Amino acid sequence: MFVSHNADTKAKPLYTNETFKRPLSEKDGYTDWDIKHQRVYEELLYAGNNYACIKSNYYYDTGGTMRISGYGIDLYKIGNLQTSEGRGLNKNKQIMDLLPANASELIESYAKKYNKTNQGEVGFIEEKEVIDKDNIGLQRIGGKWEAIAPLNVSRSHSGNGSSGTRVKEPIKLSLPLPESITSYDSLCKGWEEIKQKYPDAKDAVSSPEKDLLAVLTPNKLMVFLNPEKGVDIPDLSIDVDESERIILNQWATGENVEKWDADMKKYLTEA
Repeated sequence: MFVSHNADTKAKPLYTNETFKRPLSEKDGYTDWDIKHQRVYEELLYAGNNYACIKSNYYYDTGGTMRISGYGIDLYKIGNLQTSEGRGLNKNKQIMDLLPANASELIESYAKKYNKTNQGEVGFIEEKEVIDKDNIGLQRIGGKWEAIAPLNVSRSHSGNGSSGTRVKEPIKLSLPLPESITSYDSLCKGWEEIKQKYPDAKDAVSSPEKDLLAVLTPNKLMVFLNPEKGVDIPDLSIDVDESERIILNQWATGENVEKWDADMKKYLTEA
């Protein structure tokens, strides 16, 4: 799970990794001016066996009237997250690199459909809605991972050079994801069936053996053993914050199965 927060609030120390806790540092090539006039916080969108998908949100205060805000989405190999050097230039990949060959054509079709420019209320303010081809992301939709193209709203001020970009809506691309992203991502019960039983369900995951189902709502994570027998009463219910979401859907193999099996039995017995 991961708790995110608004771009205009100070980032909390949500990470244990050193490179996440220190988003700006002179050691990483930032000057003292950069550190004073920039705010950066990161959201972990996805974590798997091979990659982590990270969204970096930034805000620049130039010291005058110009302000710049925006974001970037990158895919890093898990091994590269341990050091600042591992997350340096040319160490990241784009999700586009892993998608089928027809992905570019599909994204172009969405760009033709959604891209538009609006003149603001004041003549020197321009607003654009644009499909962000450079920041294809991953998002949980309907109980599975989906590649999404952000539909951005960007506003620019021709007078002082200020600009700001935010995501208006994620557009689902409906493209198959490679096994390097998700080797198993199926539900033992249909998403519509889950929503019918729990209308406020935000997400759900189930085990490959179909003997465990977890359903996430705005305030509960409910775990069901043997869900084929029914999901009326959860075997375990955990309180969660409304902003929490599922970022990892991996299942143990080998000796880890016994460890997790023992831990789950302990928690379920105590519950």
